[in-house]
Amino acid sequence: MEIKDLMNPSVVTIEPTSSAALAARLLSRHNVGVLPVCGEDRKLRGVVTDRDIVLRCVAAEEDPAQTLVREIMTRGCATVSPQDDCRAATQLMARQQVRRLPVVEEGKLVGIISLADLARSHRFDMEAAQALGEMRGVERFGQSLLPMDETLILGAVDLSGRGMLCWDMALPTDKVGTFDTELAKEFWLAFTRKAGCTLHLRKVAGENSHHILEGVFKAAGRSLKQAVALTGDDDIPSTKGSLV
Repeated sequence: MEIKDLMNPSVVTIEPTSSAALAARLLSRHNVGVLPVCGEDRKLRGVVTDRDIVLRCVAAEEDPAQTLVREIMTRGCATVSPQDDCRAATQLMARQQVRRLPVVEEGKLVGIISLADLARSHRFDMEAAQALGEMRGVERFGQSLLPMDETLILGAVDLSGRGMLCWDMALPTDKVGTFDTELAKEFWLAFTRKAGCTLHLRKVAGENSHHILEGVFKAAGRSLKQAVALTGDDDIPSTKGSLV
């Protein structure tokens, strides 16, 4: 069976000049795990995932609204063509530890194929199972109590595999410049759902909306940086032996 027989030709994409915040919203809105990055010519430049947003934007304490997708995307990603064999695609997923592959023809994106697509065929169950990676060798938990002038923000994260946002953040104003402050919560809600993590963000003190929001992103970034730090072993950070 060829890739074209199982692939999804309707792909949600994003442009390289779009923001990381938009990427997070698209990931959440369409319930997808990866966005191919394409220009108007449909040529594939790379892909952006929730992990890219976590490690290269949030953990680096960058502003998602100001960070461009091209600055955090994964370049040189593995791809397949419509004529490739599906079994070869599952083997490629296993080697790369990915769950989706862009389908490219003559350099242009024509579709995407996922483990779910392969599993529905019931012919590649063993190979698909091998492509499912486990989160091993990371701390899992992280926390930060971050002061910023009169503001004090508490952030804590658990890479639990379950998306949950606990938001206790009264903001004094509706806008900071041209930015709608209510969008901050929507960003983190989309982030936690797609990243599969539990994130607590609480304002302990603060009167300035700019300081509060900046503190939120920095506290979350520092917490996530702790949580994804390598422990030096290959253990799954759960007494159950898996994160679900």
